[in-house]
This record gives sequence, structure tokens and C-alpha cells, in this order.
Amino acid sequence: MKEFHKIARTVRVPYMLALLVFFLDSTYADDVNDRLELNERLSKVISNSGVRTAAIGVIKNHELAWSSYYGLQSPEVPANKDTLFNVASIAKVFTTELTLKLVSLGKISLDESMSSHWVDPDIRSDERHKRLTPRMVLNHTTGFPNWRFERPDGRLSFETEPGVAYGYSGEGFQYLARFLEQKLGAGFEDLMQEYLLKPNGIQDAWFSPRSENHQSLAQPHNEDGLFIGHYCRPNGWCQREGVWSAADDLAITLTGLVTFTISSSLARGLSRKIIQDRKRILYDFGSSIVCAENTDAEKEQAACPLKAGFGLGWEVYDYGNDSVLAHGGNDWSEFAQVYFNPLTGDGVVVVLNALPESGLRAMVGILNEIDAESPLAQSHRKSFNDMTAELEQKRASLRRKGMNISELSDEQLTQLILDADRKLFDKGFNGCSFDHWNESLSADLEFYDDRTGLNRDRSKEVRMFKNKCAAKDKLTRKLIDSSVNRLGNYGAFQLGLHAFYLNERLVGKAKFANVWALGVGNRWEITRAISYAHESTTEKSAN
Repeated sequence: MKEFHKIARTVRVPYMLALLVFFLDSTYADDVNDRLELNERLSKVISNSGVRTAAIGVIKNHELAWSSYYGLQSPEVPANKDTLFNVASIAKVFTTELTLKLVSLGKISLDESMSSHWVDPDIRSDERHKRLTPRMVLNHTTGFPNWRFERPDGRLSFETEPGVAYGYSGEGFQYLARFLEQKLGAGFEDLMQEYLLKPNGIQDAWFSPRSENHQSLAQPHNEDGLFIGHYCRPNGWCQREGVWSAADDLAITLTGLVTFTISSSLARGLSRKIIQDRKRILYDFGSSIVCAENTDAEKEQAACPLKAGFGLGWEVYDYGNDSVLAHGGNDWSEFAQVYFNPLTGDGVVVVLNALPESGLRAMVGILNEIDAESPLAQSHRKSFNDMTAELEQKRASLRRKGMNISELSDEQLTQLILDADRKLFDKGFNGCSFDHWNESLSADLEFYDDRTGLNRDRSKEVRMFKNKCAAKDKLTRKLIDSSVNRLGNYGAFQLGLHAFYLNERLVGKAKFANVWALGVGNRWEITRAISYAHESTTEKSAN
């Protein structure tokens, strides 16, 4: 294992796939315990991050070396090889590979104007449409917004000059797909089947909603853990049946996505020139996205890329004599990542049915376990740290605008926390007022229990609350005693003992420790909760 890392460092090959040492190195290939332990750690990472459904595939030498499924596809249905995942923007690299295949066959050119075959009605009067080319779409320099519906007028327009500046755009890929349809005289999904999916044996990939697939799709959910409908957003909007997307909402099995990743790594059907162009960085966003805060020595140790940026449809991490191609996808309830090394044929595929924050948290944990020094692991860690810092800045800003905790006396602070405790438990938990209960728990709540461990899945707490309030037997909580200490101007720490009653009969006691933060409108919310020293009892009194 040490020699593997030494060789990698010598040739500046990225540290891809530490997991493969477990499974494929002769020293470890037969060690079943290693596999089981790793799988157990991954299961905990996924569960503790609040991810509902997950699947992971590891590729070695252009073959699937290992895969595993976690969580539930839908209530009472475990995730399995037939589970379809919405992988969001990973649809874009399918459109990319289709386009590059058509270029290699001489059916289109990367640099031809698309205006002779397709012009979107919204920009017909803007002469700049004549400058749009497939290459601009793939390297995200069309000048379009990501989506027209994000604009106040809901219309497509140029936000920058085409071909000049990078601007990530799903609209560009929709535009390209319309161009392909008009020039080649076939529907986008038919072109995808004929030139990419069938030739590479990629099955169970769907670019438009199909009701017959709903029973196999991982169910997306909102922040309260409620199913929001397939191909739907929390605001109630849903994509129509049969309407394809070349940029988003691809539904595919893990096996299908692994097969695609392998075929992309092998560059099947691509010309030599296109293969070289595909790994050339067209927009350089710098290696700082991966190793921003590392010293030079740390960058060498971590095998940071020399350059990083966007190529033809793929993110490219350039190591000089080697490279990694990658693309991610995340949306309302999806988080996915694929990447591969074309030279070695190694790769990783991770698909998650999760809200963005939970998905990012899980992705960091998963890649830390299976490929901790890859550029994608480092990039996701940076994103997660940035997200955490931004959340704390927002809280600090709210605290500055509102109550100043440092100006409160100990008695005042204690009274405020006891009021917050009563809101959460007396009105919320005991009174089954969801609003009071929900407002008292932060969006990034971490709940620790000495019996069940860590839970970051807020939706699980929501389900437990609703099940409790729907039950015939009434479970209530009574505060026995607690102490309150300030945590600077962040909030307060409450340490105490409480008792629980079922139909007014004492059934148990437990100690607790809650971290309260001051949030929006001087509202107190728990960010961290610990429940421990549980004691079952049949006594009739809490005293």
C-alpha cells in the first residue's frame, strides 16, 4: 500500500481510489472484514448525514470493482440495483458525449453556427444568436443564464457576450439539443439511444418523466421529510410527463451510470482529436478550488492538480501527464458525483437522494472514506467548509441585528432559555403544535443519543414527532431541573434532567445537554442536542 502511494506521488498521478487498496491489492483482496468494516462506516456516514437513499460504485481498470446500496428507495423498499436516481446535471455529460460522438462521426462541427438550424424565439431579434456554437455550449460560454425561469421576465437572453466569459448554463444544453434535433432530423431521446446508449450498453437511463418509472425512482423529499412528488420542486411545480431535458433530471440506475462512466473513460467512438480536446481546459478556474489553503508542501502531499477548469462538457483536473474528468449534479433533492482517470481507467460514482446540505455532508464523508486525496474529495470539503462558515456568518449577522446576549444578566438569559424550553416541549412536544416544535430546532440540528448515536436527518425527527402526535397513547415530557450557561454572544448551553410520561404514567428519565443559538427575530433554536443516561422506570412520580 505504501508503494502505491509512493509511485503515485512520483509521477504526479492523482491519488485515485484508496478504496481499491482494500478490494484489489493482493494483500487485501481476500480480507472480507475490511469490506464489511468499510461498508459499515459508509452506512453510518450516509445515515448520520440525513441521506434517504444512496448508491456507490468504484471502477478499476475500466470495470466495476465494487458497489453498494444504502437506505430506502421508498417506504419499506430498500435501495437496490433497480433503483432509479435523479442525477440532475449529470445529464449534461451525457449530452456532451453524444455531441462529441456526432462530431467524431462528422455529422456536426463543434464550431459551426447553430443558427442555420435552430434559433430560440426569445433571442431571434438579437443578432448575437448567429455566433452560438456547440463548443460554446460545452464550455459554458454561451452568455445565457443557467435557466430562463430564474429571470424576472422568464425569457431567454444574453447576459454576457457569447464566447467570452464562463457562465454555467442549463439553457445552453437545451439549445444544443434543439439544434441536434433540427439538423439531424430526429428527436433528442432517439439520438441519445442510437448514438450513445445502445452502442455502449447503457440501460435504464431516462431523460424525460415516465409514470411507469415512478415505482423504481428514489422518492425525493422536502426539509420536513415529506415526499414532494417525482420531478417536482418544493414549491409545487412538476415537470410534465414525456418532456425531455438535456441538462437536468436524468433518471438512471447506478449500473447504468457506472457503464456510462466506463464508456466515457474508454472514449468509445471518439476521434483522437476529440479525445485530446476533451481533456484540454478551456476555462481555467485554478487549482485553488481544490487546494486553496494548502502550503506548497501540502499541495505536493495531497497531489493537487497543476490546473483545474472546464473543458468540453467536463470538469478537468490537470496533473501534467495525467488528468481526472468529473461532473456533479445537485438540485432540490439530488446530489451526485462521477469522476474518472482516462489513463488508468479508475473512477468513482456516487448518487444520493438528499437535500443539498445533507448531500454535501454525506459526499464529504463518503469520499473521505474511499478516495480522500482525490481532487473531488478536496473540492467537496472546501465547499462544505464554505457552507458551514456562511451559515455561521448569517447567524452572527442576525445576532448583531437583534438581541445582544452579552448584555443580558445570568437571570435574564436563564429565563429566556426556560421560555424557549417551554415553547419546544410544553407547546410543541406535549401540545403537538408542529410550528412551535419546528421553529425551535435549527436546520442543521445534530442530535446525539447514547442508545442510537448521531442523527443529522432532521426529517427523521419530523417523522417521529408526527407519529408520536398521531398515536393513541399520549407521550409527554416534564422538565425536572436544568442549568444555563452563556456561550459568548452565540447562545447558551442548557444542562438538565427531564422525565417522560405515557398517559400520565412515568416511563423514563434522561439527562440532556442542549446548545441554543439565537436566530431570526430573536428566536431561540437548538443546534446541538445530547440525550444520555436514560433510565426506564415504573415509578409514579418524577421526584
